[in-house]
Amino acid sequence: MSKKKASTLTPRAKAILIAAVALLLVAAIVLTTVLLLLPRDPVLSYGGITVTAEMYAFWFSIAKTDFMAKYGIKSYEDTASRWDSPSEVEGKTWGQLLTEEVDRSLRMRLIAAAMYDALGLADTSQRAIVNDYCEEALELKAGGDKDAYRALCEKYGTTERAIKKCAAIDVKAELLYEYLSARTGEGLTNTEKHTFYVENYVRFKVLYLNSTVRGEMVNGERVETTLTEAERANVQKWDTDLSAYLLGGSKEGEMTEEIFETYLKNSHEALHASTGYPDGLYTSRYINLRDVNVLENEVVEELGYLKEGELLRVETEDGIRYLYGYHLLTAPYNAAAFEEFFLNFHASCAAYTLARRTAAELSRVKTYEENLPTDLCYRIPANLVFDYCAVVN
Repeated sequence: MSKKKASTLTPRAKAILIAAVALLLVAAIVLTTVLLLLPRDPVLSYGGITVTAEMYAFWFSIAKTDFMAKYGIKSYEDTASRWDSPSEVEGKTWGQLLTEEVDRSLRMRLIAAAMYDALGLADTSQRAIVNDYCEEALELKAGGDKDAYRALCEKYGTTERAIKKCAAIDVKAELLYEYLSARTGEGLTNTEKHTFYVENYVRFKVLYLNSTVRGEMVNGERVETTLTEAERANVQKWDTDLSAYLLGGSKEGEMTEEIFETYLKNSHEALHASTGYPDGLYTSRYINLRDVNVLENEVVEELGYLKEGELLRVETEDGIRYLYGYHLLTAPYNAAAFEEFFLNFHASCAAYTLARRTAAELSRVKTYEENLPTDLCYRIPANLVFDYCAVVN
């Protein structure tokens, strides 16, 4: 009877072999678990959050409605012929533009939710918000009828489960915005606030060359004095002098703050006196200067064209106004003297910064091309029933 051949493996080699087999088994188990956890129809994933085809379709339907409102497209124009027609962007149909803009916004929503998770801000209140949203959707959108609710879901290519998952992401994205916009929080860095400020605000002063009167503040009230003949003659002279610094003038580009200040001393309105705005005013698309109520409407309408170092001339019923863009002061949004120009600064900065943060991560969103729908502009109607889940309804 033959003897079994003894193993030639050393104890160390056996241990290595056993460890390798164990690692392979663990890897197989992990892979199987991941495949079981991964939704059957993933479209996008980022930071541990996955968006399925049903979730994507639901969000698309809502974003489509917003897109149509933005571009003035009526609900009856939600047709294949409209989406196949040329858009206002050269080389793109309306359908292509819709799909690109909506896809980008949905990816940014996903990234924002993942960023919220990464900050460790989650709490139990979010689940209650999501549950309330889903319960209200059933009651208010379908009269409590589950069959009617499922029919609504099918209309927008989604399911009850997908809507609930979308709501959870909506809440996280919105809570991240609220975290960033809090004045007392640490959500926004000083660098982010400074960047938003210098990229979106202009400081300026206004020289008033009135036609008939000079206005002065006396004991908190504006008192008018009729201009003398000599003063009216100076209006023509100063207007001629300053016009030379305008675009196309003989001194174009030569205006400085120092030169402008010499003319301001003769202004017919004391807007920049010590009792007014000695350091100037601010303009931005985030400010409604009509609410500040210190400038004529004609002046406010032209301010969107003003930049630092530029001179503008505006005519009104009461005379001629010259506006000059000054260099920016440091962090005026923290100063009480400028409070009325920065009432919405933190909220606007939060939205601006969140868009920049999420846009910077777009290339890192994983796309499952095989599941990414390309025909939703035709297949999914604009959603006039549902809205995104909001923290405060």
